[in-house]
Amino acid sequence: MSSGDLVHVEERCATGGAAYEASGNLRTVTTYDGTDEEKPAAIQYADGRVDQYVYGTSDAPGPMCDTVEVIHRISSGPVVGKTTSRKSYRTQDTGRLLWDETYAYISGGSGNSYQLIERIVRQYDARGRVTQTERLNGATTTTSYTSCCGNTTVIDESGIEIETTVDPILHRVASRTKLAENANLITSFDYDIDEELDFRVQEVATAAPQGSSESLLQVRYADLAGRSRLEVDDAGLQTLHVYDDSWTNGDGRKETLTRPGELDEITEFYRDSRIKSVTGDVVEQHYTYGVDANGHPWTKVATGSSISTRYVKTMYDALGRVIAEERPAFTPAGSNPLDPIVTTYEYYPPGGSTPAGAAGRVKSVTTDGLAPTLYVYDELGNVRYTGLDVANPGELDLDGADRVSETETLYQSCGSSICRETTTSVYTTNDEPDTVTTVQREFLTALPSGIVRWSEIEDAAENVTVSKTELDAENKTVTQKMQYPGQSSSFDVSVTINGLLQSATSRAGVETQYGYDALERRTDVTDGRENATTTVYDEDTTRVDFVANANGDVADYVYDEESGRLIAVGNLLDDDESYVWTRYAYDTSVPGHPLYRVWGDVPQPVQFDFNDLGERVGLHTYRFDPSSPDPGPDWTGTTWPSGAGDGDETGWTFDEATGLLTAKTYADETQTKYSYTPEGRLHTRTWARQVDSADLLTTYAYDEDTGELESIDYSDTTPEPDIEFTYTRTGLTDVVTDNRLEVTHDYDYDALLHLETETISELTSGVLYEKVITRGYSEIAPGRLESLQVGTTGDLDADYAAAYAYDGPTARMTRVTGPGLPSGSGSDFGAWYGYLTNSELVEKTEIKSAANAVLLRTTRGFEDHRDLLTSVENKWDPAGTPVVKSRYTYTNDRLARRTSVLNEGTAFSLPSPHTAAYNRYGYNDRNELTTAYRYLGDDLEDTDDPVPNEHFKYDYDPIGNRRGSWMGPEGEDPIIATDYGSPSGVANSLNQYDRVSSIGVDAPSVSNWIEHDEDGNLSLTHVGGDMNCDGQLNILDINIFTLAILDPGQYMEMYPECRIGNGDMNGDGEVDILDVNTFVYLAGANNKSTHTRYVWDAENRLIEVWPAADEANWPNGTLRSEYVYDYLGRRVIKRVYTWDSDEDE
Repeated sequence: MSSGDLVHVEERCATGGAAYEASGNLRTVTTYDGTDEEKPAAIQYADGRVDQYVYGTSDAPGPMCDTVEVIHRISSGPVVGKTTSRKSYRTQDTGRLLWDETYAYISGGSGNSYQLIERIVRQYDARGRVTQTERLNGATTTTSYTSCCGNTTVIDESGIEIETTVDPILHRVASRTKLAENANLITSFDYDIDEELDFRVQEVATAAPQGSSESLLQVRYADLAGRSRLEVDDAGLQTLHVYDDSWTNGDGRKETLTRPGELDEITEFYRDSRIKSVTGDVVEQHYTYGVDANGHPWTKVATGSSISTRYVKTMYDALGRVIAEERPAFTPAGSNPLDPIVTTYEYYPPGGSTPAGAAGRVKSVTTDGLAPTLYVYDELGNVRYTGLDVANPGELDLDGADRVSETETLYQSCGSSICRETTTSVYTTNDEPDTVTTVQREFLTALPSGIVRWSEIEDAAENVTVSKTELDAENKTVTQKMQYPGQSSSFDVSVTINGLLQSATSRAGVETQYGYDALERRTDVTDGRENATTTVYDEDTTRVDFVANANGDVADYVYDEESGRLIAVGNLLDDDESYVWTRYAYDTSVPGHPLYRVWGDVPQPVQFDFNDLGERVGLHTYRFDPSSPDPGPDWTGTTWPSGAGDGDETGWTFDEATGLLTAKTYADETQTKYSYTPEGRLHTRTWARQVDSADLLTTYAYDEDTGELESIDYSDTTPEPDIEFTYTRTGLTDVVTDNRLEVTHDYDYDALLHLETETISELTSGVLYEKVITRGYSEIAPGRLESLQVGTTGDLDADYAAAYAYDGPTARMTRVTGPGLPSGSGSDFGAWYGYLTNSELVEKTEIKSAANAVLLRTTRGFEDHRDLLTSVENKWDPAGTPVVKSRYTYTNDRLARRTSVLNEGTAFSLPSPHTAAYNRYGYNDRNELTTAYRYLGDDLEDTDDPVPNEHFKYDYDPIGNRRGSWMGPEGEDPIIATDYGSPSGVANSLNQYDRVSSIGVDAPSVSNWIEHDEDGNLSLTHVGGDMNCDGQLNILDINIFTLAILDPGQYMEMYPECRIGNGDMNGDGEVDILDVNTFVYLAGANNKSTHTRYVWDAENRLIEVWPAADEANWPNGTLRSEYVYDYLGRRVIKRVYTWDSDEDE
C-alpha cells in the first residue's frame, strides 16, 4: 500500500484480557484507497483470505456507471476454480444498482480467466422504483405500480401474479390478490382499535369471490408496542399472549403463551433478558449462567426441574464460540455419579503453522469415549477433509486408518457451460487413493431456453442422474423433470401451475393429479387409474371434515372445540349410514397434553402414562374376565368408560440423568433390565429368567476410538466373547468371528461400497460349512440387486444362482431366473412380470420356457376404484391346452376387509357335481375375523350345501386374545369347540394362554396346558392328566389322579415338580369327580410324549424342543430337535434325533 493510505485494524480476542497483537487474536486489516473510508482497497482476514476491491467505470448497462468489483482470493492471488468475484454497476447520476455480476476464476484453453456465472439486471421507473429483475438464466420478476401510494402488481419468476393495494392514508396493506385463470384468490386486511382493551386488531380474510361463499378468517390482536396478544385462526382456536413486566422481587419479565386447549408455556427472564425458565404445560427447562475460573462464560439448561440431574452445560470463549459441552454420564444404580461426558471444541489459532484458510475455524471436536474428529480446510476456508483421528493423534493420515471423507467444490468448464462441481470422496483402504462416491454438477451458464436450473449427480460408476427445472412464466407453469440412468427421456415429472402442484408422474409413468378448491385447499388426488380421493373441509377452515375415495369409503373427523385436537375418526359402513369409531383423549396433566387414551368400536383400548419429562412410562391394555359378575366396560361410548380400571400395565423406567431406558416391567412384575457405558451405549441386557440360577446376561463392548460394536458375550455360553467384530476403514463390517459356531463371516465390498461377497469359513473343520454368498448389482442403478449366488470359492454358484432383470426406463422388475424356474439358453426363460396399466400393481406373472412358451400364467384382477384384489387365476399351458389350476375370486367390504372368496379349478377336490366352492367371512367392529363358513357351489347367496367341518366361529377379548373357537354348521351344536386361556376362559395379564381345551361331540374335553418362562417364551406344553409328569398319560397315572382328588395336599407333597391342575380334565378350574370320565378316556388311549419342553437362547431364539420327562421314560420313536443360528439370527443348523432305547447314546 502507498504511504498515507488509511488502515483499520480490528482484533477479536479469544481469551479475556488478551493484549493487542497477542498471538491468539483474530486480526482483520482493512486498507482504504487513500483516506476515503467509503472505498476499501482490501480486507485481509485472519485466515489468510483477502477481499480485493477494484473501482472503475463502464457504460455496458447503457448509462455510464461506477463499478465496484470485490474479488475473494488469498494474499498470493486468485485460486483457480474457487475464487469468485462480484461486480456491481451503479448509475453515476442516481446511484441506482443496475447490474450485479458474479464471476468465477477458472482454467480455460487460453489460460486462467474470470468467467461470468450470474448476472442480475434491474430496471427502474421514473420514480426510481424497481420494475424488472432478470437473472442470467432468463428468470424474470416484474413489478408495476398503479399509483403513488404503494399499489403494486408483482409477477414472480414462475409467473405468479400478485396485486397489492395499500391504504393511501395509513400506508397499510389493504388487500392482496393472487390472479388465476378461473378465480382470483383475495386476501383482505382490515384494521381496527379495540378501545376497551386498547389493542390493535388485524383481520386477515382470504376469499375467492367467483362462485365461492367460503373464506378463511384469521384475527390478530396486538398491543400498542406491536406485541401479539391474541391470535384466532380460521377454526376459531385462540392463542393468547400475556406479558408481565412488573419486575418484582428482583426478577425480570415473564411471558405466558396459552395455546388452544389451555396449554400454557411460561417463559421467565432474568433482568438482563436472558431466559431463566420455561415452565407450564411443557417439559420444564431451567437456565443458569456463570463464568468459570478461566473467564469462560457458560450456560446450563436443566430439564425437568431447576435441580434436575438431566442437563446440558455449554461453555464459550470470548468470541462466543462453543469450546465445551457437558452432559451427565450414565451411572449404574447404587453407584456414585460418574464424571460427566464432555465434548471439547478446538479452533485453529492464527499464524504459526496454521494452514491458510483455517484460522478461527473448528480444528477438532473431541467427545469422551471417541477419537477426535478433525477438520481440514482449503485456502478459502471451505471444509476439505473431515475425519475420525483413529491412528495418528493430532492430524489426519490419508494413507492410514483414519476415517476420512473429502469434499471439494470447483468452478470449471463443463462443455459450453460453466458449472459448479462438488466431488465427495471417501478413503476406503490404507495406502490407496480415495474413492469418489458422487460428483454433483450445477450448470450455471448457457442453459437451453426455458430451463432455469440444470443439475446432475454422477456416481462412482459414472452413472448420471439429471434434474431439470423448466419455466413457462407466461402460463405460470414450473415443470420439474428427473432423468435416471438408462432412460432416454425424463420420466419422473411434476408440474406446478400458479404455485399449486397439478400432477406428478412417477418413474414408472404413473400420473397422479391434484385438484384444489377456490381457497387453494387440496380437495382431490386422482391416481393413475383415475380414482379420485376427495377431501372436504369444515366450513371456512383448513381443517379436514371428511375424506372419501372413489369407492365411496368415507373417513369422518371430529375435533375438540377448545384445543382443536382430533378426538374421533369414523369409518362409514356398507349400509351408507352407520359408522364405526376410533376415539382419542389427551392428558392435560402432563407436559404437552399428549394422546393417552384410544378406544371405541374399532381399536383395542389402550392408555398411556407419562412422566414430567414427557416420556412414556406406562401402557395399559384391557381384557375381559367372563368369570366376573360385571360384564366389563363398554368401550363403544363417546367417553372413556368409568369402570375400565388399570388393566394390565407395562412400564418403562428411564435413567433420571440421561433419559436412557433402564428397565421394561411387565404386568407380572418381571423385568428386562439395561445398563449402558458412561457415554450412553448399551452395555448389558439382563433378561428376567435365569439359567443355572444365574442371570441371563448379554454384554456389549465397543471400540474406544470409533464407538463401533466390538463384541457380544452371552452369559449362558462358553466362548468369551461369543461374537467379535472388525470394521473397514469406512466403518462397514469387515470380519465377524462367531466363536459359538467356530466360523467367521468375511465381507467384501465393491467400488461403490455395496456388499459384494460374504465368505463363511470354519475355524474348526466340519462344524458347519464353508460358503460364499455373492451379490451382483446393476451397472446403471447402483445398489439394485441383479444376481445372487451361493457356492464355494472355487464355484460361486454351486448351490444357488438367481438373476433379476429390470425395465430400464421404469426400473420395475421384469424377470427372475433361478432355482425352481425353467432354465436354458437365450433370454426368454424364467418368471416374467407385467404391470396393470397406469399403476404400480403386478397384474401378470408368466413362467416361460427357453423356447418362450408360457408354461404357467398367473393373472390378478383388482377393484376398479381401490387397489384391492378381486381375482387370482393360475392357468397351466395357456397357449396350448389351457387348464385352470386355481381361480380365486374375492369380494371386499367398505372397510377393505375380504368378505368372500370363490374357489375354482383342478387344484380343489370337490364332490361331484360341484366345480366350485366359496368361503364367507364375518368380522367384528375391531376387524377381527369372527366367522368363516364354506359352502359348495358358485352362488355366494346359496347356502344350502355347507361344508360342516369348514365352518368356524371365533370370539376375542378387547385386546385381541382369542377366547374361543367353534367348528360346525351355523345354528347347530359345534362339532369341536375350543376354549383359550386359563380355567376362567381368559388369557393372563401378559396376554398368554395358560390352557387350550378342545371339546368334541363324540369325545370328552382335552386340555392342553401351556407354560411360559419369565421372558414370555413358550417353555412347556402338556396334555392334562399326566399326573406323575413322566411325559406320558397312561394307566400309571390312575392311582395318582385318584390321590389328587382325595388328598390334594399329599399329591403336591409327593410330586412337587407337577401341578395339580394337570387333573383338571374338563377345564372348569377344579380337580374333582367331574374330571374322571375324561381322564379314563385319555388314559386308556395310552398317550405318549404329552410333555414338550422348549428352550431358548439369550436372543430368545428357539434352540431345543424335547420331551420334558426323563430319558428313561421316553418311548422309542420320540423326537428331539435342536436349532443353531448365526450371529444375524439366521438358522443355519437343524438337528432331529429319534430316541431308541436300545442305542447306547
